[in-house]
Amino acid sequence: MIPLAELYPVEDDVSRRSLLVGGAAAAGLVACGGANTNSGPAVAPPGFPRAVDHPGGRTEIPAPPGRIVSAMDYDDLDAVLAVGVTPVAFGFSSWLVEGLTPWASAAEGGTRLAGPVAHVSVERIAAQRPDLVVAQADLVSDALDALRRLAPTVTVALRSGDWRAGTRTLGRATGREAQAAATIDRAELALADARARLAGLSGRRVAVINRHGGQVHVETSTVDVHGAGTVVSELGLTPVDAGTVAPAGALAEEELTRLDEVDVLLVQDFVTETAALLGSPLFQSLRPVRERRAACLSRAATRACFLLSALSLPYAAREMASAISDAAAGNGSLAPPR
Repeated sequence: MIPLAELYPVEDDVSRRSLLVGGAAAAGLVACGGANTNSGPAVAPPGFPRAVDHPGGRTEIPAPPGRIVSAMDYDDLDAVLAVGVTPVAFGFSSWLVEGLTPWASAAEGGTRLAGPVAHVSVERIAAQRPDLVVAQADLVSDALDALRRLAPTVTVALRSGDWRAGTRTLGRATGREAQAAATIDRAELALADARARLAGLSGRRVAVINRHGGQVHVETSTVDVHGAGTVVSELGLTPVDAGTVAPAGALAEEELTRLDEVDVLLVQDFVTETAALLGSPLFQSLRPVRERRAACLSRAATRACFLLSALSLPYAAREMASAISDAAAGNGSLAPPR
């Protein structure tokens, strides 16, 4: 796996967060209810309070949250949208896709907390007065304690291998388990449709690669399957790692010939180095490329399978199924779709 923090450096926000130690705690009291001005004791709605286990630990949620903030616009935003909730605000950065991703258009009504990729602004989240914060566990470890001072915080894992997990976590955190289950069911149906399209290709060997940092990375691992490897497997095909070490091991230039034996070769478009890969004489000499059994994925599909969720999976599965079907028939295209 290529970490987002490696693809796009995270700006250090520690000094700014340190200013919040006192104020954030007070803001958290307001966000979570503050002083009770009612004359009688508050009555929790059915099913609350409840404890929610998640990658960042266990969080007590006193009541169904009404003001949800997603720290970023990755799997955390997808998980919120997947249970039918529009967050009041979400961290936003144009990574691979300009604007919102096609599967996250329902977030349009929320406030965009624009900033660098993989960046969390605790101050700007605090200003939204959240009663629940949702964050990407792998990318907010330094900010997690500060977020917890603002409001109950639950996390989802980045590329955990289980695209259903984040949706289920948010279903429990919001009391919307039925909505979470319905979204997962819709994703399963979309996956089944894509798999049916490839029924005649069952078991074909597929490698998904990208170029970053001057190296070719193989995203289809045969162990610790995640991301593109998960989609390939779920489509009934065989992911190929070309002998690299999982996850997303790198191939040296002279090792590219290991890809000669795959039935279909898919190239993810990470923008900056894609053209260099596609124009490489060694890449052009690969058997799947010469036989037009190679295809380039769009930036949206690249992001979809890199940040796999119950919302992004159907998008990734549909485009990958189409690309694989064309490439297997010798009609693959290396012109990056837009």
